[in-house]
Amino acid sequence: MRYSIVSNLRRRLSWRVISMAVALILSYVGYYIHKNGLNTYESMGEDDFGLPIVKDSTDIEIIKKKAFTIGYNKKTRTPSYVIWLLKGENTNGDIKREDYQFSEDPDIEPLYRVTTADYIGKGYDRGHICPAGDLRWNSTAMEESFLMSNICPQNAYLNQNSWNELEIKTREWAKKYGEVYVVAGPIYTDSPHKKIGKHRVQVPEGFYKIILRLKPRPTVIAFAFPNTSADFKFIERAVTMKDIEQATGIIFFPKLSEREEISLRNATSQWIKADMKIDNLIKEGKKLLK
Repeated sequence: MRYSIVSNLRRRLSWRVISMAVALILSYVGYYIHKNGLNTYESMGEDDFGLPIVKDSTDIEIIKKKAFTIGYNKKTRTPSYVIWLLKGENTNGDIKREDYQFSEDPDIEPLYRVTTADYIGKGYDRGHICPAGDLRWNSTAMEESFLMSNICPQNAYLNQNSWNELEIKTREWAKKYGEVYVVAGPIYTDSPHKKIGKHRVQVPEGFYKIILRLKPRPTVIAFAFPNTSADFKFIERAVTMKDIEQATGIIFFPKLSEREEISLRNATSQWIKADMKIDNLIKEGKKLLK
């Protein structure tokens, strides 16, 4: 009789301990979801429209992060491209960029890593390619945006004005259309290039950003900016995706269908006219970085 009572007591205690443990685990999972966001948003990859194809890929290292993929160029010490999917639901969040600092990317071989010290006193901003403002939904994604593999030497005026205005507009487009695919990076035109820092980071002559939306129908808009303090509105820098492909030697969204490819690579003005209501567009074929 006594054994049966003790046995039942032990069984109840065991279930109580297990229940408490499960409750504790669920509580922690709830906290983690609140803190970091439960999201299926992962790195853009080959299963979507394909990673960009770099003509001279000898020095390119593909690095996949939580929210974006980097085509890191070990020769220039900058990303040739960064590509990501921006969902409208992820354009807001509680994560603050002020809580994070620039740091080396441990995924890059030490020989080719860039440090924040390479930029100090050199006259350039540490310009995000995938912007921190797109990643406020997740702490890991935000932290990875400050890795130096996502950074280029960028003119401060450009970084804080036209480039930033386009970043804000891109988030507005993500909200409006549900999601947009974004790819951005530097444009190198002159040679030899100016180099900064101990690791000889090459300074680009310009930057590009290409945005693909799928709704209400697949449409691309593209921009090219000179890496200078020239004063202009971002909309004045609209070009075609084909223009940027010719300037960079990179093929973007290689898994587009043949019909989509022909129309999207040469189109920009329709999106601008429809969304921005601007009639005075720049002419096709203009020099990218003038």
